Amino acid sequence: MNHPLSRPRLLAVALVAIAMPFLAAAADTPSQITWNFDRLDSIAGVAMKVEGQPKVIDGPMGKAIEFDGVDDMLLIEHHPLAGAAIFYL
Repeated sequence: MNHPLSRPRLLAVALVAIAMPFLAAAADTPSQITWNFDRLDSIAGVAMKVEGQPKVIDGPMGKAIEFDGVDDMLLIEHHPLAGAAIFYL
């Protein structure tokens, strides 16, 4: 006769019960987002408005955006640090 709480089922229930607090903590941790300035249509999936004529160039570490220092800019309607506890440059 197969008991509803056979050893494999009991082990599976115990593992799920042990894992739940860790899974809940991981869900509360904000995900990391990296903003690569290597294109002119969006950054990290966020659309932007281009002013002036910035250019995408090949840099020593890959693609980059070059500004002329006068009237080039990117306007992004998302604050990348909103809600962040720490950030790195």
